[in-house]
Amino acid sequence: MAPALRRKSAKAAALILTLVEVTAYEPGRLLGVRLGDERKFTTDVTYRLSEQGTGTRLDYACDVQLLSWLSRLMIWIGGPMMRRIVKRHMANLKRAAEERGGA
Repeated sequence: MAPALRRKSAKAAALILTLVEVTAYEPGRLLGVRLGDERKFTTDVTYRLSEQGTGTRLDYACDVQLLSWLSRLMIWIGGPMMRRIVKRHMANLKRAAEERGGA
């Protein structure tokens, strides 16, 4: 496990301490990351690669824990936008992988 990286970022005139921690790592097979501030929310993201036929399968999982009333309110307000962002990022990742793999 890599040590946690902490960084401060100014967002909406508030100082937020964000935790970025690698939770799992197997070269070429697995990457797990935890994001959050441990008081308001945590997000565990896992990318798992496996061989599938002549290509590679990517399994993506994301688990969000909302730990405060403010984070629950923010996800209720911003949830639809976040889903669109994730969907767009996954489409971009798929396109890049297909272009690189010649599919």
